[in-house]
Amino acid sequence: MLAASVAVPKDGSSPFHPAPSTPLADLEPAASYEAAVARSQNQGRRINVRGTVVAMHSAINGSPSVPLAWQPSDEAPGWWSRLTRRYFPEFERVSANSWDEVVKAVAEPGPDTRGLVWIRRELGGQEATGNLVYAHNNKGQVVFLDSLTSSLARLDTDHVRELVLVRALPEALRAPRRPWEQEAHDFEAAVAKARLWLENAYGGGAELVGPTAGDETRRGWVFSCDTRRHLRGGRWQDTMLDATLVVPKDTAEPFGLPNSDPWEWLAHWDAGGVPGTGKFPSPPPPGRADWFDSTLAQLGPVLSTSDHQVWSSAVDELSSFPAGSRALIWIRRTDGRGREAVGWLVNGLTTASGVLLLDGSSEEPVSFDPTGFHALHVIRYR
Repeated sequence: MLAASVAVPKDGSSPFHPAPSTPLADLEPAASYEAAVARSQNQGRRINVRGTVVAMHSAINGSPSVPLAWQPSDEAPGWWSRLTRRYFPEFERVSANSWDEVVKAVAEPGPDTRGLVWIRRELGGQEATGNLVYAHNNKGQVVFLDSLTSSLARLDTDHVRELVLVRALPEALRAPRRPWEQEAHDFEAAVAKARLWLENAYGGGAELVGPTAGDETRRGWVFSCDTRRHLRGGRWQDTMLDATLVVPKDTAEPFGLPNSDPWEWLAHWDAGGVPGTGKFPSPPPPGRADWFDSTLAQLGPVLSTSDHQVWSSAVDELSSFPAGSRALIWIRRTDGRGREAVGWLVNGLTTASGVLLLDGSSEEPVSFDPTGFHALHVIRYR
């Protein structure tokens, strides 16, 4: 047990487990009856060093969390192996017979080395209440933290039976890179990176279309992709909407382009812009490769479709619909090399006074940019 001691007050108040940080000091008589009652009633919080040390580890990793409440079952045999296996899987046992050896073990591997120390205590030759101390190599300085008191830990030397140290090296704590988070400075590496990302994002539903070494930009590669269904069957409704894939040369994962203003966004990024900062938005997450049928199933039954080569012609058709009619205008673009590029959906509503056009991704009024477009589909739905 970690809470291996139990104190039985002579004044008739409830027995309790001493606090892990300073168990002997916790044996002092309670200042009042209310304090004695609180000591017993708040026992779960006072001895919950397991929960708080896990929460501290999570916070140092950049993911703040709330400690799980203490349960009597936490003290069941095997608690140490369960704790380390579940919450500290990167940590391995390291022999340390003194605090000096613990400091050395955490200091030598370098900054961001972590350690968890189980301080096993004894009184009269018997196991007594222990403690858990978190060690962190912070920029070369080893710091010992008491998660229960949110302060620097006491490094006990009296009544210590054993120091049990598990340690995680810095490289073990780094999140492993996903297969598509690799550098891609040459064409072959970029194609491999793109295919890995497409497979993960679309589960085999999309593939690259005619990639060439000429797709290189200053910061990456700009490839075309499409659904396998469209490439095999040719049905225009199966064409991919997000048909442009940017593959960074650094370890960042590939991404698609915004539908409404892709080329200006791409130019800003290629010039060194950092997505998600200032007024430069982050790229959109991947949508569905087979988007058409699933999207129209949510909007309503398709009443008619038509193709246009001129923007004004598409808008004129919307104007001819009865008031209250709704439609999508699918603007299809090419990438300058004859390959499908990122498209754009515009919502159209026919009213008694004219046609209202809204950006399908932002609900903002539409400003049509004819750059690179090669087809317009008007899809009227109920």
